Amino acid sequence: MIKKNFIRSLFVLITIIFSSAKCEKEPCHKKVLRKNNSTNSLVLAQRFSNGSNGCILDGPTISPGASPTFDSPEKCCEYSSSSFDFYVINASTYDNSEFSNCDSLAVDYDILAHWKLTPAKLEARNFELSYP
Repeated sequence: MIKKNFIRSLFVLITIIFSSAKCEKEPCHKKVLRKNNSTNSLVLAQRFSNGSNGCILDGPTISPGASPTFDSPEKCCEYSSSSFDFYVINASTYDNSEFSNCDSLAVDYDILAHWKLTPAKLEARNFELSYP
């Protein structure tokens, strides 16, 4: 009986300790801020593949001075297992109507900038992409 009461008291004490402890959450960024600092509309795109060496760059058109956010498909950008590829494309020549060869994206699109960012590099940029 004494052993049973001791175990019960120990359990209650452990429960009180853990319930009163503060748990601080690690940072989690699910959005990336995109800033268009140019005087022209831009497309901030990501590369998508159809699985048979066909690729397309697709994303929203961003007006001059606009700063929309990109919602990460990952739970948190910091814990992504892959790099983030972002392309800045001249909106006046942008056409995403068909897939093209993945090796010829630079020929098929007027790419103004390309960022391949690991989660650490994205965090170092404070989860912001600015062009130019």
